[in-house]
Amino acid sequence: MNSTLSTAASGGMRVNVAYPQRGLLVAGLLWAFGAPMKRFIDKYLDWLALAFMVLLIGGFVILKKVL
Repeated sequence: MNSTLSTAASGGMRVNVAYPQRGLLVAGLLWAFGAPMKRFIDKYLDWLALAFMVLLIGGFVILKKVL
C-alpha cells in the first residue's frame, strides 16, 4: 500500500504506524510457512492490506449506524 493511501486513511497525519505492523506480519508468516508464503505475500499483500482496512473502517461505520 502506498504512503498516500495510508496517510489518507490515518486522517491526514504523517504517522505511519502500519509499516512496523506490516513488517511483523510478513516476518511471522515467513517464519511459519516459508517460501510458498513469500510468493503469496509478494503477489497479494497490498491488496490484502487494503481489504483489511476497508473491512475495519466499514465495521466501525456499521457499528456506529447500529448503535
